[in-house]
Amino acid sequence: EYLRNYRYNPAEFYLKLLPDNNLDLRIKGPWRSTILWEVKLMSLISELYFILIENDWNLWDQGEKIFAKAEILSKLPAFADFGTRRRRSLSHHAWVVQKLRDMCPNFVGTSNVQMAWETKTKPIGTMAHEWIMGHSVLEGLRHANRFALDAWAKVYHGSLGIALSDTYGLDPFFADFDLYHAKLFDGIRHDSGDPFDFTRRCVQHYKNLGIDPMSKTLVFSDSLTPEKAVQIAKDCEGKIKCSFGIGKIGRAHV
Repeated sequence: EYLRNYRYNPAEFYLKLLPDNNLDLRIKGPWRSTILWEVKLMSLISELYFILIENDWNLWDQGEKIFAKAEILSKLPAFADFGTRRRRSLSHHAWVVQKLRDMCPNFVGTSNVQMAWETKTKPIGTMAHEWIMGHSVLEGLRHANRFALDAWAKVYHGSLGIALSDTYGLDPFFADFDLYHAKLFDGIRHDSGDPFDFTRRCVQHYKNLGIDPMSKTLVFSDSLTPEKAVQIAKDCEGKIKCSFGIGKIGRAHV
C-alpha cells in the first residue's frame, strides 16, 4: 500500500556536474524514501552514459556479444539478471532478458519486477544491505544481522530464503547466523571480498553446525563476468550448491 501511493519528491534530490566530469549526487530525506532513489538514478545515469559518452554501439553488435556470453553462462548451475542499475537502455535490457530466457535453460529470472512481468520471467532477488543497516539503527548495531533475519522470516515465512552476509563483515554475520538461522534460510549471498575464501568459510560454518553444505546454496553477485562465474561454480562443485546474480550481462564487453 505504501509503494502504491509513493511519489518521488524532487526536493530530496541534488545533482551537480564537477569540473572533472564526475557527478556529485546526494539524496536527503527520510530513510523510507531515500532508499528508493538508488535503482532509478543509477539506471538513468548508466543509460545517459551510453547515449552521451560511450555511444559507438548498436543492438546488432551487442547481440553477438550476448550470444557469446549466453554460451558461457549456460555452463552455470543457475543464474539471474541483476542488471537494471547498469543497463545500456531500457529496451536493450528487456531484449537481453528475453534472449537469455530463450537461450539458457538455467536462466532463473530477473531482479527487475516490472520487466519480469512484461517478459513472463520469474522475479528473483535477495535482501539488500539497507535492510540490515536499517535494523542496526532500529534495534542495535551489535546484532543487526540477527534482528534483520528474524524480521525477514516473520514476513516471508521461509520464502526468499537467501541471507545477505557482508553488510558488516563475515565474522559478525557468522556470529549471528546460528543453527536456527542456518536451518531456516536456504543459503547465503556473497557480494564483496574473495568469493573462493567465502565459499570455504561458508562450507566450514555449515559443517561446524552439523549441516550438510550440499543442502544449501551460495548466491554470488559481486562484479561477476560470465568467465568468473564459471570459475566460482567449478570451485563449488561437490562442496555446496551455487547460483549467480549477474549485473553486467548487457553492459560489459566480452
